[in-house]
Amino acid sequence: MPEKKLDPPRLSRIFANVVSIIIIAWVVSACGAQAATAPLPQIAQEVFPANSSVQIATSTPESFDVFIGESVPAALREQVKGLKVRLGVSRVPAQESQANEMQIPWVYALVAPFPTVTEGVTFDELHTAWTEGTAPAPFNGQPLLLDEPTLAAFTARWDEPAANAVLVVAADQLVEKAWSELPSWAIIPLEALEPKWKVLTVDGQSPIRKSFDVSTYPLVVPFILQTSTSLEPLNIASNYDPSKLTTVIMTGVTALVRATAFTMELKGTTYPGERIRDLMREADITHVSNEIPFFTGCTYPKPNQVALVFCSDPKYMDLLTDIGTDVIELTGNHFADKRFTTIIYRQYYF
Repeated sequence: MPEKKLDPPRLSRIFANVVSIIIIAWVVSACGAQAATAPLPQIAQEVFPANSSVQIATSTPESFDVFIGESVPAALREQVKGLKVRLGVSRVPAQESQANEMQIPWVYALVAPFPTVTEGVTFDELHTAWTEGTAPAPFNGQPLLLDEPTLAAFTARWDEPAANAVLVVAADQLVEKAWSELPSWAIIPLEALEPKWKVLTVDGQSPIRKSFDVSTYPLVVPFILQTSTSLEPLNIASNYDPSKLTTVIMTGVTALVRATAFTMELKGTTYPGERIRDLMREADITHVSNEIPFFTGCTYPKPNQVALVFCSDPKYMDLLTDIGTDVIELTGNHFADKRFTTIIYRQYYF
């Protein structure tokens, strides 16, 4: 078969097409190699939570950490047991409480063993004992006894005590410690009072008296309670409620005879009670142990009477009435000095 010859123009077109194909293949091959060795950087994408529009529109409340300060007394700590609250001493003067916040005044008492003669001290004397370690008589040289929470509470109020100014004792050992080292004194929460303690006044104030003014008493520690929810369900109370305070005053032997009766005749029937009248009247119950029978035929008193058969003029009853006596005890050992008729008279008169 005869060979077919290509004319020059056509041959040129074929050559150009072949060269184009080779160039395109080389370019594609080069691009593929570059993509394999140097990949393009990825663009970081923000990951949004599901239903992000709702979460963005709603604010998330801050976390509320439960905190009970070391200064909180056991009785108050028991009231908030299991509650999600913050509770501690307020270091600033009393002010208006904020939302979801309340102030709880906690009353403390300055005490000494019951046989202590001293009636009280001034706040300056007490504060000097705390800050300088110099206590008033008869407690000079004796540290203030208190438990750990009480120390923490008053340290927050008065700063650190002076060296040897205080001695920390477990709450259940305070009474025993105080009685074993007379003279001694202590600061305790009001609810820790018991008959072995005598409450000492501070600037003339005592939390067991009817005239007590909690707003000016220096041994009140304000605690601040905070909660993340409403305060309405909470029933947290102070340890001082005057409506629950009942006071009883009891005299020793009351014998309106001899020198006492003679003085009443000279200065007036109510004279012996003039200086104690307000205190006696303040009590809810005033109890008098009257040892002597009242008798209508009683003679004028003799200061130096020798005979031990006694009686009191019925008008002396005005003294017992004047001091606010509620209960008159009839167990005195001179009760029957005027025999049966006097017994009947006394029962009728009272």
